[in-house]
Amino acid sequence: MINILLVLARHVANHPLLSEQVKLDPSRFRVVTFCLNTTQGQKARWYNPRLISSVRKIIDDEGIHIVNAHLYKPTLTSVLAARGERRPHRAHRQPAVISTIHGLGSARTWMRRLMNRYFLRRVARVVAVCDAVRQDILSAHPWLEPQKVIAIPNGLVYDRFPANRSKDAARATIPIARKEGFWFGAVTRLQRGKNVHTLLEAFRTVAAAFDDARLVVAGTGPEKDRLDAMAQSAGQGDRVAFVGFRNDIPEVLRAVDCFVHTSLREGLPLALLEAMASGLPIVASDRGGIVEVFGQTAMGSMVDPEDPAAIAAAMTAMIDAGDDDRAAMGERARQRALCDFGADRMVASLEELYEEVYRDIAGP
Repeated sequence: MINILLVLARHVANHPLLSEQVKLDPSRFRVVTFCLNTTQGQKARWYNPRLISSVRKIIDDEGIHIVNAHLYKPTLTSVLAARGERRPHRAHRQPAVISTIHGLGSARTWMRRLMNRYFLRRVARVVAVCDAVRQDILSAHPWLEPQKVIAIPNGLVYDRFPANRSKDAARATIPIARKEGFWFGAVTRLQRGKNVHTLLEAFRTVAAAFDDARLVVAGTGPEKDRLDAMAQSAGQGDRVAFVGFRNDIPEVLRAVDCFVHTSLREGLPLALLEAMASGLPIVASDRGGIVEVFGQTAMGSMVDPEDPAAIAAAMTAMIDAGDDDRAAMGERARQRALCDFGADRMVASLEELYEEVYRDIAGP
């Protein structure tokens, strides 16, 4: 039995990705999870002796063989905990640490580059959620051995996203006065890098040409008030709906006709996979892992996210495409998500990785 400890930055209830990553073969793996921000009174800064001690205690008490740390601070904490002194009656071997990196820009500051030079040298593997992230890691850290950095694409279970969609009931939950027309949808965090302000600028052009065009944006974040004010000042308050956090994203996706994702920098966005599984045609940035998700699949358009005219043109083309063409794009998107970005494939790759790393530390 291989004992795995997943170390996360914060607790997110029912997170669709991590919920699948704990579903390893129970005959071969036992999984324990720990969230840094759930330790009472402890702030998840990069160096916190009590958090390090907490992780070290779990390693010892649970006989952990492999620690898989997701994101930056959990990686630093896990490396320090794994290299600490073992209690003689507990784990006899130092566990291996795997660092999973979810986005681009893993070395965006000089301090992080310096820290990575110490910490990433001491992990057994670095897992990137797509090949674009892997290439970004290797480019930023030329001293890392390429074979140490692997790509395991994100994968989800899509049972909540049926292909046969009835819009009327879903649209009734969206605060837009007129329920008819062509609806664009976005599910994203409302922060600068997600580039929703450029989407709003593009939608202004689309709305001027199509009176029945609507835009629904689900998500929260520090840019919410500014974005809402931007829509209001453009006279689009009744045509753009910021619906905030929704725990019924499948219903939001049922309400729309096309999914738009204009982020400036992405690893492998789960919201995009969910929209594809919902059978929606896509307009998305030609950046990062999004290019890999599209592959050669004709499921919509990739555009320069910094060019509002290009985004508007792609959105306009989607309206003009007609129901049959959009349905065909949506079905290709759905099959792409189900066949190439499913949870089963991701879990099988993780199991193979864990067994390989375990053989390395177990020795002959």
